[in-house]
Amino acid sequence: MPPQEDKMSGPGVARREAGSVRTSGGSNKDLLAASLRLKDLLEVGPRVPATGAGSGGSGPQGSNTIELPPWFDWDKFQRGQRYFQHNFFTMFAAKLSGLLTLLAIPSILRVLCLTKQSGSPSTAFKRYLSTLDHMLSWYEGDLLEPTSKAYQSLAMVRGKHDAAARKSLKMSSSNVPLSQLDMVLTQFAFMGLAILYPHKLGISSSSSSSREADEEGFIHFWRTIAYLLGVQDRFNICRPSTRETKVICRGLLINVFIPSLHSPPPAFGRMARALTNGMWALVPVLDAHAFLRYTRTLIGDKMMEEDVKPYSTGKDVTDQVQGFGGPYSRFIFNLLVFVQEILLGFRVINAFLRPYLNIQLKFALFLAHKFPFLTITHTY
Repeated sequence: MPPQEDKMSGPGVARREAGSVRTSGGSNKDLLAASLRLKDLLEVGPRVPATGAGSGGSGPQGSNTIELPPWFDWDKFQRGQRYFQHNFFTMFAAKLSGLLTLLAIPSILRVLCLTKQSGSPSTAFKRYLSTLDHMLSWYEGDLLEPTSKAYQSLAMVRGKHDAAARKSLKMSSSNVPLSQLDMVLTQFAFMGLAILYPHKLGISSSSSSSREADEEGFIHFWRTIAYLLGVQDRFNICRPSTRETKVICRGLLINVFIPSLHSPPPAFGRMARALTNGMWALVPVLDAHAFLRYTRTLIGDKMMEEDVKPYSTGKDVTDQVQGFGGPYSRFIFNLLVFVQEILLGFRVINAFLRPYLNIQLKFALFLAHKFPFLTITHTY
């Protein structure tokens, strides 16, 4: 069993899980359901493969058939799409922080390293831009139409997951190269932080509905996407109950992501720098040290003095991400907090600044597709 799996089993998990549940509030029914589901996910999830027939709403392995789940609700799905579009920039920031925490998971980082598509700013730029393109097609597309870009994108991504899992199986001693737990942790990276910390991220509800309705739609959206990509309903962290979903997400944060960030794999520093430097073409203020500190502050894991030390003792500076960085990194960190938590926290300012940031990011995406060479100008 991989080291990460050892961290996520045993009595310690139950204690941390109970603690996370107690601090989340909600009905006893939701808390009990979340506690049992989280326990099952952490104990059984690492042993269940993510690929193959019957692992989700898709057809057999290698098939392009997509079967929508019986609980699919088109109205809720569209509401989740609108919630994302309304908060385009802040949702992107949340997903970027989620991807950064995902790099600290050994089993997932191993697969990324094997594919050799995320280890430098240029390759990371291409990979994550492609991931973003797929995700945007899901947020904008029609899953009810087999000829739609969203439908075809999901089939393509499922095929890539299968290929990555098979390659990892050949080069790894693990019998489960890509597990249900790995898939769910990836699911969290794309939606968990937006659900847990909307106010700290500057995410606002749309004018046509309440935050509760928007969050319900957003959760239903990712419940559907995860199902179609191979996550079993048994392990899917997006539940019909918004409260249950939040409790499970907080449990994963406490039991998995925060411990992994405290002791990440050796390649974490290099891959984290590649992610932030590669995405510099979309958000020019990105800085590895600042964004790592911002992400850990966002999730309530404030960095201590010992975190000033490099994550890697490698001689190559690209393998290191020091905790606080230099004056520039500190400035960028404070800027991120000021914009996300303070400026966007005021309703009046949010009404003007949020659309402006949305437009700026969409324009940056346009430039990134037209002039991809921009990413090679930022490699330090």
